[in-house]
Amino acid sequence: MNHINNDKIARVFLYTKPLDEEFWTNLIFYHAYVVFYTETKRGKFWWSVEKNGEALILQMSRRIEDVRDKIEGEKRIKKYPVYWKADLNTEDESSINFKTLYDFIVVDTDQLNIRYNFSDKNCKKFAKIVFDKIARNKTWNYLI
Repeated sequence: MNHINNDKIARVFLYTKPLDEEFWTNLIFYHAYVVFYTETKRGKFWWSVEKNGEALILQMSRRIEDVRDKIEGEKRIKKYPVYWKADLNTEDESSINFKTLYDFIVVDTDQLNIRYNFSDKNCKKFAKIVFDKIARNKTWNYLI
């Protein structure tokens, strides 16, 4: 809880990755997630937050590679060599703290109780509302 109550989010990034390395529809069907970092007296911490069909996942590490390129300790894209990689779609500075983000996800929008739905309550929608909440100047529109 110490991070939630005290950390300020410095910068936010929105990444997408293909659902499958060999799936030709990856331009349409992809996974979106948010990465950000906080700066504290203890140094910089990298975080990712995302929603999938199984859970809402929050990860933290001192290294961006651990949250950008992995989910629950496993590589996001497992086959090697692989053409696909996680792509940075947009980024922005932030003016909010972690507590504001936590309250937004857990209390204000009740994301823990919203069931995943492939058509409209999916990773893209979740990534959009989280990115838009954290970002100071930009928004992300996945419908374009």
